[in-house]
Amino acid sequence: TLNVESNMIGDEGIVAIANSPAMTNLRNLDFGYNSRRGESVGDKAAIAVAESPHLRQLVDLDFFSNNVSDD
Repeated sequence: TLNVESNMIGDEGIVAIANSPAMTNLRNLDFGYNSRRGESVGDKAAIAVAESPHLRQLVDLDFFSNNVSDD
């Protein structure tokens, strides 16, 4: 489990987590409320997580209260 809720890591922080081989066995990931300098986490972060080969074991993902589109 990795909970980075309300840590203001922004898209760049989430992309870094998604690209990290250390996340291979991660099953729960919480990115809720992660705006940075007034900018909400958006599609860039969501795409990085969805396409990450290191996050294939996820069973619970929380992007609550961010700016991710329905696309």
